[in-house]
Amino acid sequence: MMPTLPSNALTTNRRNALLHLGWLCASLPSAWTQTRSACGLSIGTYGLQSWSLQEAIRKVSQAGFDGIEIAAMPGYPGDPERLSQSTRRSLRHQLIDLDLRLDAIMAGIKPGLNAIGQADRLERMKQCLELAQTLATPDQEPIVQTILGGPPKQPLPTPWIDELQKWRELAERSGVTISIKPHRGHLISRPRTAIQLLKEIGQSKRLRMVFDYSHFAFRDIPLNESIRTSSPWVNYVVLKDAHQNASNVEFGLPSRTNPWSHADLIRSFYDHGYRGSFCCEISSHVWNRPGYDPQLALETSHRSMASAFQRAGVARG
Repeated sequence: MMPTLPSNALTTNRRNALLHLGWLCASLPSAWTQTRSACGLSIGTYGLQSWSLQEAIRKVSQAGFDGIEIAAMPGYPGDPERLSQSTRRSLRHQLIDLDLRLDAIMAGIKPGLNAIGQADRLERMKQCLELAQTLATPDQEPIVQTILGGPPKQPLPTPWIDELQKWRELAERSGVTISIKPHRGHLISRPRTAIQLLKEIGQSKRLRMVFDYSHFAFRDIPLNESIRTSSPWVNYVVLKDAHQNASNVEFGLPSRTNPWSHADLIRSFYDHGYRGSFCCEISSHVWNRPGYDPQLALETSHRSMASAFQRAGVARG
């Protein structure tokens, strides 16, 4: 039986309409969603730490982005422990008023190689999942994305797998997807090992993969082949540059001077059926530099990647 909408549900104000829609969605099957025909361009607050969350949301919207990723690590403006329920309601209203999607929560939670501290990590993951639930509007499905840490090692440690299985259970109960990000130099650093991990944990629609080619470049992982292999598992794509020098790889703002084409990457994912968001990342390699200007980084990232979308012939929305 369909629920009766509140008496003022016919308001034309978008914010109120979405708030009532959220109430309605809670009583309907989760499959009640519209398939997106376009992709979004977003940016994370990882490199915008000097701004309050309210200020970051406003400036990200003003710059022209479609969505935002909120960095929620301890001590950051988006740390769940720093956000009261009233603050969360205010942030959600602000996102709706500005027509800015919450695309992801960056959690930065790394499972342990033993049981020490596991309860605290699970509680932290639960807090990030709840934050995503609170801030998201009903016309979106935000994710919690995280790297996994740990030195490269095979086979994967059993306590590590056990903890990730508990993540899966939390994600399935919350209805929010956790997406793991293969990271250069970490235990999971390649698409194929991430896919292997997702299969080993127990295939679930609430466990997916983040694709960030800056961590695969210069490692004999061809771009198009890695997209083809990864696309069935990917629900989030990160954009940033990477340049190799004599001793290491340096990350930079996403630009047209990158060794691979961001436009080609966007187009290839679109052709493989991807309709999620592409999130610009301001790496710590950038924001740790002397004289770093977050406003300039924000505007430069949008200008470069909006152009990449145009060259790719992919609609935004």
